Order: sequence, then structure tokens, then C-alpha cells
Amino acid sequence: MFHAAVQVRPLLDQSQPGPLCDHVQGSLYYEAFNIQAIAVHCPARRTSKSDGNQDPRTLDHDGPPDLLVIVNYTTLLIDPNTIIDMRRSSIEIRIGMINDTEQVLHRTVPVSIPPGVNLLANLNFEIRQLFKKPSLSAFGLFDSISTFSIARMVHVFNDPQAGISSHIPHSPGISTLRAYAMVDPSEWVIVQDNRDKSVVRGLADIGGL
Repeated sequence: MFHAAVQVRPLLDQSQPGPLCDHVQGSLYYEAFNIQAIAVHCPARRTSKSDGNQDPRTLDHDGPPDLLVIVNYTTLLIDPNTIIDMRRSSIEIRIGMINDTEQVLHRTVPVSIPPGVNLLANLNFEIRQLFKKPSLSAFGLFDSISTFSIARMVHVFNDPQAGISSHIPHSPGISTLRAYAMVDPSEWVIVQDNRDKSVVRGLADIGGL
């Protein structure tokens, strides 16, 4: 049902959105939060100056294109007129920078999209570094680290093109989100796993080493 209700298109050309992004078959269900997640893969933006190594916050990069997300709440059998329990009457959208749905779900702050809204969001990026083997960090071994980018929706506005552009439907049962990457020359924000105490440090403190 979710796959049928959600469309994602890259906005690559002024006159016409690109083809639909690819839905990943199946879904993930997280019992602890009672949520179901689907993944949609979109192609990276390709520019004439791209070599695959640019900062995704610049104009010349292989980062995400502008995206248009369309959610049909009628297909989801959600009443757009409800005013209670909006957590169950809305969906959350996360824009990931890695091909790992579980990591995106746990590391990316979402934007909640209720029925009947047309939103425009700008994205900024930060670096996340995780221990590949967290259990080893207890022994003071921190060499194995996974590094990836995280997209943050910094500001969310009402979309001024809703009801004007033929590509952005305006209806009580449909919601849209357009997202684009900001040009940001400021320093990177890096969030890194760290462990102040380890087994080795503990032994050293009590004179074991």
C-alpha cells in the first residue's frame, strides 16, 4: 500500500520532472515504534564538473537532485479531515545519503507530512562516524569506523508553486514535499561515536596495567 501511495521524482529539468525513482521491494517494520518504512532510490545529480569527490554542499557535485515527493492519503485509507492522533494520520520522510534503510531510519531526523499540505524544504549535510564493531570499543580499539553523510531538513516552508505548477497537486487527500540542497560554505559538522571509558582504561585506573 505504501509503495502505491508514494511517488518520488528528481527535478532535473525546468520543464519536466525526471522519471519516477525506483522503489525498493518490500518494507521494514519496527515493532518497538510500531512503524513501517519503505525505501526509494533516486539517481545522483550529475554535472559537467563532477568527478565523484565534490562536497555535496556545492553547486558542482554528485549529490542529491531536487526531489518531489507526492503522497496520496486516499490510497493509504487515511481520512484527510481527521484532527486527532496525527502521528497515525501522517507519514515521516527522511532523505538518506547511503544505501542502508536501517541506518537512514535511525540516524536521520524526519519531517512529518500530514494530509493536504504542500511543503518546500532545504537540506544541509553533516558527517556521521560510527564504530563498525562497537563491542571492540570497550577494549579501547577504535580503528574501524564507518563514515557517511546525513541530510538535515533545515527549514520547511509552504510551497509557493502548489496549485500553480501542474506537477505539484493541491488537494486535501494529497501532500507534496519539494527538497533541495543548500549551497553552504561553512565548516562541516561531524558527529562521531566516542567512548570515554573502556575495559583497558578501567584496568589501568586500578593499577592492572
